[in-house]
Amino acid sequence: MPPKSPALMVQGLVLALLVGGCVPAPPPLRTEMTAQEALTAVNPLIDCEWKAAARYDDGKQSVAALAERIMGICGPEIIRSRLAFLPIHDPSLDLDEFKHVVKIVEDARKKKANP
Repeated sequence: MPPKSPALMVQGLVLALLVGGCVPAPPPLRTEMTAQEALTAVNPLIDCEWKAAARYDDGKQSVAALAERIMGICGPEIIRSRLAFLPIHDPSLDLDEFKHVVKIVEDARKKKANP
């Protein structure tokens, strides 16, 4: 049922604006980051990827299959590191991450072959 007078409509609008104004604004997006902050954001991810490559590489899986497995294992670290840089879901970032993990698997295999 609509309000009976324009005064009530104005009061409702003013109340809605006041309540809406009480919600804190989201923090501004950071566009700059120090090198140390960037390393702090990605080091846990890199550590996870290397540990997973060392643990799960039995030499029988293809590099691509192992890379996908490692990306699944290190998923939380991938998300945390992306939160530091934004955006979280970007197909080009997914491809870059996959290529990065493939390189780690290949390097880990070389390291095992030539201790």
